[in-house]
Amino acid sequence: MTTNEIPNVAPVQSAPADPSDVAAIARARGVLVSLEITTWSARRLDKRVTKEATRREGADDDAGRFNKHLLGGKVESHSAVIAAAGAARVAHYRETLPWADEGARLLPIGNYFEYAKIVRDERAKFAAAVETFLQEYPNLQADAARRLGAMYDPSDYPHVSDVAKRFTFRVHFSPVPAASDIRVDLPPEVTAHIERSVTARVENAVHGAVTEGWNRLAESVARIRDRLTEIAGMPEDGPAGRLHASIFAGAVETAETLKRLNVLGDPALDAMADRIVSELSGLDPKAIRKDPAAMSETAKRADDILSAMAGFYGEGGAS
Repeated sequence: MTTNEIPNVAPVQSAPADPSDVAAIARARGVLVSLEITTWSARRLDKRVTKEATRREGADDDAGRFNKHLLGGKVESHSAVIAAAGAARVAHYRETLPWADEGARLLPIGNYFEYAKIVRDERAKFAAAVETFLQEYPNLQADAARRLGAMYDPSDYPHVSDVAKRFTFRVHFSPVPAASDIRVDLPPEVTAHIERSVTARVENAVHGAVTEGWNRLAESVARIRDRLTEIAGMPEDGPAGRLHASIFAGAVETAETLKRLNVLGDPALDAMADRIVSELSGLDPKAIRKDPAAMSETAKRADDILSAMAGFYGEGGAS
């Protein structure tokens, strides 16, 4: 499995001279990071079965494709690798902010060490899952002969060393682009236009990232308000009427994460995150669930927080 190391020292950035220069702030306080994970699907097109199926059904040759699972179906060790890859991607998205369409995301320097720790942990889990699967691979192939019956073809199976190469986990860092980086042999007015375009793109991306942060806060609080409103009047001992501690913990965790992701150093975002931590942490869901007045008061508290956020989050946020 191919990996690459995450530096133990955060990138050093200088503070922008003009605090109103959004692009400069992004370059000074953030880097772009992309997470690349590949896995072996353990699937292959079976041309023979595809041809037989289309002929049997009287369909055109290209009407469908039969992709067989080379392991004969779901196996625990392979599923664990896929789950580990998914968990790493979720963590990567949670600890970063959206950037552009190329796959890179914005990592504020204030969250670098937490991000690096989390990604190292997720990579270790992924590597362990891959190692377990590779150790089982010969036996899984042997078992696949039984599970696949006439569809089994030993030539479908790569050597274990080749399978190992299909699993990769890489993290790539790059600086936030700067208009001054443009070095092209074009007329000055064209170069100036390109530089303005780069700056505008960076500013739009930063504003989108900030909006995403506010949306995350709003959505986490809205889930509390909506859940409390939903279960009001329901029997508390039924599954549909339960109130779990995770709904409060999720909002607090989101607030704490977004303080680290506050790339522009927005005091309003920090203040709102602090308010959420102060007002929604340490709540006892069992006590709240048993007390209609406490449920109503907590729902109102969440609604008041959302009202205070109005105008900060975008169309994708809570309502």
